[in-house]
Amino acid sequence: MIKREINQFRKALEDQLESLGVPPNKSNGLVVETTADAIEDAQSRSLRELAVHVMNADWSLRRAIEAALERIETGEYGECEDCGDPITSSRLRAVPWAPKCVACQQETEDNHVVETSAKR
Repeated sequence: MIKREINQFRKALEDQLESLGVPPNKSNGLVVETTADAIEDAQSRSLRELAVHVMNADWSLRRAIEAALERIETGEYGECEDCGDPITSSRLRAVPWAPKCVACQQETEDNHVVETSAKR
């Protein structure tokens, strides 16, 4: 991968990281309040669960972006972490934080589905 291309990916990753904003603290202002109304309690619980889900997704994305930036610094960016083959530029344009080539990512997802199914 040429230096100009890597710099473009670095910029895209940094922009994405910046768009996530300042990392929230652990609770992110989540407050557990109970009321006498069961419907309000259920709504509050659903909103808290959604907020936690969004926080977890943001943290996961942040970690993936930071890992990609680290791979740029170490010279490993664009190499699949499983097989070592190059990750295509088209994949990196779509998902610049991708640590795996399409084939290895698909295998990981297939294995996850099999493991999840086996647990049921």
